[in-house]
Amino acid sequence: MKWFALTNRNATRNSFGNEPEPHGKLHFLSASTTNVPADPSDFDMDYVGPSSTEAAVERFVRALRRELLNRQQKLENQGLDAKPVLLLYTHGYNNDYYDSIEEYLELRRNFHGTIGRNEFERHCLPVLFTWPSAGAVTAYLEDRDDARGSYLAVKNMVYLLYKFTHDLQDCISNVSVIAHSMGNYVLREALTALAGAPNSPAGTFVDQFVSIGADIGNTSLEPNGKGFGIPRFSNRVTVYFSAGDDTLKKSKRKNGRRRLGRTLSSGYLTTPDSVAFVDCRNWANEDRLKRLFPGDPPSPHSSYRSVAAILNDMFATLLGADRDFLPGRERVVQNKHYLLR
Repeated sequence: MKWFALTNRNATRNSFGNEPEPHGKLHFLSASTTNVPADPSDFDMDYVGPSSTEAAVERFVRALRRELLNRQQKLENQGLDAKPVLLLYTHGYNNDYYDSIEEYLELRRNFHGTIGRNEFERHCLPVLFTWPSAGAVTAYLEDRDDARGSYLAVKNMVYLLYKFTHDLQDCISNVSVIAHSMGNYVLREALTALAGAPNSPAGTFVDQFVSIGADIGNTSLEPNGKGFGIPRFSNRVTVYFSAGDDTLKKSKRKNGRRRLGRTLSSGYLTTPDSVAFVDCRNWANEDRLKRLFPGDPPSPHSSYRSVAAILNDMFATLLGADRDFLPGRERVVQNKHYLLR
């Protein structure tokens, strides 16, 4: 099993720190294991090199290409007319380098447990983007500064993945995103700035943008919102939210605005047709999570990576299923608003 990561964290002697590299510099990492490691301390990713070195970029892209070709072949052998998904995961606040690795491991492990390892790996190649969160509860504002300051690195990453997938002649892969919490802010700032740039790419380069527990204002995706770049560059955007997310309740107090991952705005119906909202209140709430995970329940804010009903819905979304006909959803507003039963 192959693992891939990109980071704009500053390189330290043995790891990566909590400061952004200058000039949008990225570092590439990869690893190979038989199973999903249980502990991030047992999981060492090999350093491929920096984005400033052309040879490192080529090595990283070649390795991604091999993995996607392998998945494409498996899909063809099964008679499936489907493209493999290069799945970019972006973590939230309060995650140092090893915390972000742990989230990456957890997400892949839980998809395996819910979907089945072979089924998930046949369709998806998860790639981690770890940005320089400080990994401290008290560093919220510092993390927001570093999230905003990651714009150039995210732009470089987007161009790299866009060029890579559009250069593939025999394996045109879909690039999709799962963004958790402040990871939505990282991508919001970068994509919206990119949308206004003179050399902005034409068309879309993200197939499915999946937002979970988004720590951004709940008007971000509206026509004049600060996150208009997300639907501008995405074929579809699906926002998973829950009123039971008390973490985002605290974030609202810090930011003075209701958060997208907790509350719909009064103008949510004005968002582009590509945007839909999935209400997870039946699952991402403390009482339900205590019953599902007795002894050590996840918080509602992080439960999107753990609850089988949500993971099944996300997987179907990533594969492009018709949003109006997904089992387990109750339609509130056609093609726009759903309740996950």
